[in-house]
Amino acid sequence: MVMGMPLAALSSTKVVLVTVFEFESLTTQLARLKVEQVSRPTGNTGPGDPAVPGNGLADQIVLLETALQRAVIAHPDTYHPDNRGYALAAVGTTVQVHDGAKRCFYRLTLGVDVHDDGDVVAVSAFSPVGAALMGRAVGDTVEIALPGGRSRTLEVLRITDDA
Repeated sequence: MVMGMPLAALSSTKVVLVTVFEFESLTTQLARLKVEQVSRPTGNTGPGDPAVPGNGLADQIVLLETALQRAVIAHPDTYHPDNRGYALAAVGTTVQVHDGAKRCFYRLTLGVDVHDDGDVVAVSAFSPVGAALMGRAVGDTVEIALPGGRSRTLEVLRITDDA
């Protein structure tokens, strides 16, 4: 989801590609957070109060509102042979890539908090790898600048929503 990304990274992004499922999920999450914010007692605005900007809940609401305002729905590619593929990598899609230098294949799910679940690695859409893959199509090759002056080249092999 979008919650793992800093607001500063989202602020510099004009468009956030998301799947229909992710858009609905983010909308539901925003509604839940707004209800939670309204149900908090008033006057409790001291340090650590999550309803105050900079303290958690208010920041999450602003982040989701910003992401949804910039969201562009990425629809499945109806011409993909298995009818499950997406034309472009977006938040909520899993991108299979080939790293030629390491001779490795990776399955990366875009737009969720960073974690590793078996063979699928979730990356923020605003990390160097995620940002390079956002909006790419099957067959595209991307070069990613990594910390320390290193770089990595990945070829996009497949884009699905089977995260």
